[in-house]
Formats: sequence, C-alpha cells, structure tokens
Amino acid sequence: MSDNAAAPSPVSNLPRLPTESAMTEATKNDVRQAAEKGWITSEKANEHLKRLGASPIGQPEPAASASSPEDPTSDPAFAPGKIGDFGLPNVEQIHQAIENDAGATLTPQQTLKINETVGGWMQTAQLPKEIGSGIAKLAGDHIRDMPRYDQMTESARQSHQLIEGARLQKLWGENHDTNLALAKQLVQKINEKHPDFIPFLERTGLGNNFRFIAQLGTHARRLAARNGSLP
Repeated sequence: MSDNAAAPSPVSNLPRLPTESAMTEATKNDVRQAAEKGWITSEKANEHLKRLGASPIGQPEPAASASSPEDPTSDPAFAPGKIGDFGLPNVEQIHQAIENDAGATLTPQQTLKINETVGGWMQTAQLPKEIGSGIAKLAGDHIRDMPRYDQMTESARQSHQLIEGARLQKLWGENHDTNLALAKQLVQKINEKHPDFIPFLERTGLGNNFRFIAQLGTHARRLAARNGSLP
C-alpha cells in the first residue's frame, strides 16, 4: 500500500449501536425471561411490559404496524406535502417557462398561481415538502441555465439527451431500467391530473435533466416499495 494512502477513519470499525426499537425488543425479552425463571412475579413483569408497549405474558404480540419506526416509508420526513407546503425559490424562471413569458415581472396573483400550479404537481406526486421544494429549485436552476432549450436544434437536443442519459445510467447502474420506468409512470400520473405537466417538461428540457429524473425515479421507487408494487 502506498505511504500516501488515506488512513481508515478512526470511527470506521466502531460497532453500530442498535436502534431504539431493537433495544426495546431486547428489554421485553429480558423481562419475559426473568418472569420465566421466577426472578420477578408475572404481575411485576406485566407492569414492565405494559410500559414497553408489549402484550402481557401468555398473550401473543400484535402484528407489526405498517407505521413502525423501523419502516423507512413511514418516516414523517417522507409525509406527502400539500399544495402550499412547497417553496419555489426560482418562481420567476418557472413562471416564464410555463407561460412562455420571458422577462416578466410577476404580480402577487401570478406568483400565487405558479405556486398553486407547481404545488399541485408536487401534491399529486405525493412528494414530501423538503424533497418537492428541492426539485422545484432544481427545475428553476435548469430553466435559468438553459433558457432557450425550445430553440435548440434537434441535433443539439439529441446530444444533450444522450449526455444526460449516460449520467443517469452511471448513477443508477443495474436499477436504471426499473427506476426509469417508475419515473415515467409517475410523470404520466401527474399529467393525467395536470395536462400542462408534460408540455412543461418538453418545452424546458427538464424531462431530460438527469438530476430531475433521478429525484423522480428515487421517489417513485419509494412509493412503489411502500405500496408493495416494486418490480
């Protein structure tokens, strides 16, 4: 190994701490074992088990709830946002792309309309507010950086699409085809309720932006796992 090789992280070999639920489960087992060995009475054991949210001795444990903290899809951080939850830091760029009105100064009414339009897309996609707001910023940045996408030649668009597609392939690897199919399904779902969505993606080129597709595909995969429909 080279003398210049990076030393392993001092914390890399530390044991992983058990999750809170795993520790609780271990405690439940300890209480039951203590009662079985006669170290504590059944009544005292049941008092402990009640505090731990467990069934009394002699009764089966209830089936794990779908909202268990160990289920990542039930994490409150992934709760779907509502129309007014999503921040749009690049609202001007998004407005210009939707309305084809470059350089426009937005009135409060127009700002509200854009927030409702984009928020509707996000809500239909069941995006959490933090992720949805991040995607909205990504969209605004894309439109700012490629304001004339709809005026590009067909050859230039194809080259751009190939480059972004290669980046997506590298990012997703063997999950590429599945994630891309899930992303397309989610786009179709949004467009069924909001027919202005796909035209917006096509006009701006956002539908070929690999970061945007990656965010949608990752979210669509999470939804599929939650619904039990992941291929």
